[in-house]
Amino acid sequence: PPDALRRYPQPMADDFRVVAARVHGVRPECVIAGNGSDDILQIALRTYCAAGDVLASPDPTYSLYPVLSELADVRYVTVPWGPGWSLPVDALCATQARAIFFANPNAPSGTVVSTEVISELAASTSALVLVDEAYVDFADDNALRLLETHENVLVSRTLSKGYGLAGLRFGYAIGHPSVIEQMTKVKDSYNCDAVSIAAAAAALEDQAYARSCWGR
Repeated sequence: PPDALRRYPQPMADDFRVVAARVHGVRPECVIAGNGSDDILQIALRTYCAAGDVLASPDPTYSLYPVLSELADVRYVTVPWGPGWSLPVDALCATQARAIFFANPNAPSGTVVSTEVISELAASTSALVLVDEAYVDFADDNALRLLETHENVLVSRTLSKGYGLAGLRFGYAIGHPSVIEQMTKVKDSYNCDAVSIAAAAAALEDQAYARSCWGR
């Protein structure tokens, strides 16, 4: 409506959450939106890690994780990838981290960890396991089905890559409602503006066009 910009936006980006829930086959309360997936990463870190806690990642992976850790006074601990870029499950668990972040497909290697291995990690730790799926639109699989069996798995997404909307600054995460509820307590009140909510909902809704761009 013409007067939409006179008012504050939806605090929880409700219009987008409804679309994301329908597209991904989850409930709206399983979705949280952010100002790009970087905002989602920061919200998750602030939710699960206090000053002095450990955030762990395989190395190398997305270069923003140590930056966010430093800003939050969180210890960032890395362990090397295993042979053939295999996920070092035991070594990650040994860090006693409160949260474990990694990109899948990974940046910068482009390699992929199977859902079976991610499930093994999630079952072996009480830490939040954040699977950063920024590039998932170019992969053959994703970790969403793990949410049915592992409450400590959180999947983050962005519209910056597969949807070509980096300038929109819109990302989101899908997780167990109890995880999303806690993240909601940490996020800024209005972290997504009205224009980005509407545009993101329209972009995600048009899966036919998106898939045609991905060559599927």
